[in-house]
Amino acid sequence: MPQLAYDDNGCLLPPIGLQTDNDDDKKDKVETTRFEWSDLVGNKIKKDVPVFRKGTVEQLLKWREAVENILTEQAVSGVNATISTYNRVLANPAKNHYNNGIQQACNKEDRRVQAAMATGQAANTNYSGTHLAGLQAIAQIIFPDDAYIAQRTWLQLTVQKPFDMTIRAFVFRIEEINGHLPAFPTSDGQVAQALTEMELTELLWRSIPRKWQIELQRNKVKRHAITRTQFIAEIETIQAVELQKRALEHKGKKGQNAKHESTYRAKDLQAGASQNEKTIKHKKSHKKLRKERFKSDGLYFCLRHGENPSHPTDKCKVLIAEAQKLKRQHEAGSKESRTKFKSSYHGLNEKDLNALIDQRINKRSKKTKLSPNKKTKFNKDSSSLSDNN
Repeated sequence: MPQLAYDDNGCLLPPIGLQTDNDDDKKDKVETTRFEWSDLVGNKIKKDVPVFRKGTVEQLLKWREAVENILTEQAVSGVNATISTYNRVLANPAKNHYNNGIQQACNKEDRRVQAAMATGQAANTNYSGTHLAGLQAIAQIIFPDDAYIAQRTWLQLTVQKPFDMTIRAFVFRIEEINGHLPAFPTSDGQVAQALTEMELTELLWRSIPRKWQIELQRNKVKRHAITRTQFIAEIETIQAVELQKRALEHKGKKGQNAKHESTYRAKDLQAGASQNEKTIKHKKSHKKLRKERFKSDGLYFCLRHGENPSHPTDKCKVLIAEAQKLKRQHEAGSKESRTKFKSSYHGLNEKDLNALIDQRINKRSKKTKLSPNKKTKFNKDSSSLSDNN
């Protein structure tokens, strides 16, 4: 027999919860058995009953209810006919448990009759309740221990209406679970009973949020003086009012935000900052803006060539070629020369090294400086432009 389960908070989980077992969502097709018969008028009736192998507590109870309806509509009587009907809608392992339970009940009845006859008493065998023993054998592998007590306690003390479940669906589900209670197995001497109407009313009142209870009291609603339909209507009215208030609040906040945005935009325009300039300031860093502003003037600065319209220092091909040449000479030199080169720069920090590089570049630029009579391409272009002007 399965054991009772508990949630993360230590609360007892009921055998049947608020979530329904939907067999239509299963990928495997449910096997069914078709029953055909004619009613008193002569109309032919066809009904399909699912074949039960194993499943949950609710699936077992719904299956048993469907079979009992077939037995009632077909007016099946007699132990053998009842057992035969149940075997048609059972499959292993449930079918094995059902037949084993019947066999054990028959053996028990035979031992009772033999004991009575041994004492000289007249006794007749009675197998009318053997199919009930078979159903109890199936229930023992499906129902957990103390299932009836756990289910009834959950209904009376623990259950709460979920946030994502309508009050109408919640009430119908509670009534459905309450209808299954009499079919729960109980211990010896205990009778399974459903909750009374008064107990159901207390359950529904307790399971709704506290603010709804206060609202019902404010509307002078008496919990035991209204019907189930009136209770649902009152709660749905409260929910509709809450949704309307929430929508109005959301609309008001949205309007306030739009008003603030328009105010800020007007202040920006008054200060002389256009929307495009504001967007650029947010999306681009100051360094990038300075670089773009320098490019817009049409000039770059290079340590080798000075101000020019083509490249900065880090893009200078002359300096890059000289650096690569020095690197190749160093790599092709002797071990002694590399050691000497390394020792000459040993102990210099980054600042000193940068200063030394600048000194070497300035020295080389003085040697390669053009005479006054010669002009670079850039100077020629600039002089020609000045002459034209």
